[in-house]
Amino acid sequence: MTHIPTHSRSDAQSPARAEVEAHHDDLDALRVAYFSDPRRRLTLKKGETLLRTNERNTRLFMALRGSLSARIQDADGSEYELFRATKGMFVGVYSLFSRTYRSWTHIVAQEDAELAYLESDVLKSPGLDGTILYERFMPIIIAEMMIRHQRAKELVIERVRTIESLIESKKMISLGQMAAGIAHELNNAVAVLQRNTVWLSEGIGTLVDDEHASFAPNYHKGVEDGRTLASREVRARTKELEALLKCSREVARLMAEASLPEDAVDPKDPDFEAQVRAGHRFWEFGAAFHDMRLAAKHATHVVKSMKSLGAKHATRHSGTDLNESIQEALTLLRSPLRRVHVNTSLARLPAITANSGELVQIWTNLIKNAAESMHQAKTPEPTLHVTTSSAEMGIRVEILDNGPGISSDVLPRIFQPDVTTKVGGLTFGLGLGLTIVERLVHDYGGTIVVDSEPGATKFTVDLPTTQSHA
Repeated sequence: MTHIPTHSRSDAQSPARAEVEAHHDDLDALRVAYFSDPRRRLTLKKGETLLRTNERNTRLFMALRGSLSARIQDADGSEYELFRATKGMFVGVYSLFSRTYRSWTHIVAQEDAELAYLESDVLKSPGLDGTILYERFMPIIIAEMMIRHQRAKELVIERVRTIESLIESKKMISLGQMAAGIAHELNNAVAVLQRNTVWLSEGIGTLVDDEHASFAPNYHKGVEDGRTLASREVRARTKELEALLKCSREVARLMAEASLPEDAVDPKDPDFEAQVRAGHRFWEFGAAFHDMRLAAKHATHVVKSMKSLGAKHATRHSGTDLNESIQEALTLLRSPLRRVHVNTSLARLPAITANSGELVQIWTNLIKNAAESMHQAKTPEPTLHVTTSSAEMGIRVEILDNGPGISSDVLPRIFQPDVTTKVGGLTFGLGLGLTIVERLVHDYGGTIVVDSEPGATKFTVDLPTTQSHA
């Protein structure tokens, strides 16, 4: 890639895992209170079934040890894994929280496993603190859904890497067959995750409207807009609110993150801080669903890309907003960019005919690898500049970082397959590699060039406003 990352993607904390850690104390309290009764335990031997598809289920299970595989059946009757539950994860989430009380997957022990469980009627009862357990579990369940999205995305990435090795080996016939097979295998799983994210976000939205109407605007703003402010903007807004409202820095930060206006809550209200925290939490739930929808959309495109690898072109649409595709890439990469100063200067651009998913893949590759390079080099004050402008022949996108640069022996071959400066090869962002990025850019009739020296590596992509397939 642009740079030579030397760690795997598992090293970086995912947004899903961060969300789980944020609710770690709640999870521990729930585990002790409701999953520690030895009378509500069961064990499974490797290969034993916990639930069959469409089997009635009124229990929420927590894995105490071992792992379980949740599988769904394709139209031709073949089973494939949708997600895997390991220690501390829940099983039976959909059947209970959708209140269908039917398992929609076939759940089998991948190894000897032990589970604790509670019955659905317990969830409807007040907990030890008087709160209905459905409400106590909601943040944990949202985090659980995010983990499943993340794992499904990782599964897609692993399959794409397999395809990439076939491209590099020039096994194009096998590639086409394998791409179609893998895309067929993954398509239903990704579609299910996408549908259920929409269903869950809308269902919780209705619940918020009915039960917490005063915080409904916060939730819906999170769902619709996500996290709109960069870290630098949040810091600036925090200082402004802290001075204006004479409140604590923490409260000001929560208001800034959720884009709450200064008059949203009266600072003289004795419940001011509690109201701000609650408003932020509802916004955070909505923003989590926004990110999950975006990730599901991107995973869907990756699957479609796999399907079309043997074909000439993906479907392209007029009226595509290139700046929006850059914003989507930055949202997807929030975790690896959390310690990077990101500066964007996005000019007003004409709409182009393009496939939005292809554009997101291009920017994701370039931006993620710049971030990884700066991280590995321990670059002081790592900074990324993303700039768009109208050029003589169309649109120009420049991605500049202040990392270590690309070595002079690698730079001339950077767009070739199998380019590596470490044992084991490169880790190519979303598994597409600069070879495929270059092919996508050229297929739009555009160009991509790189200039690099220590402290400044810049990729420049020029795209015509009217594309004709190359």
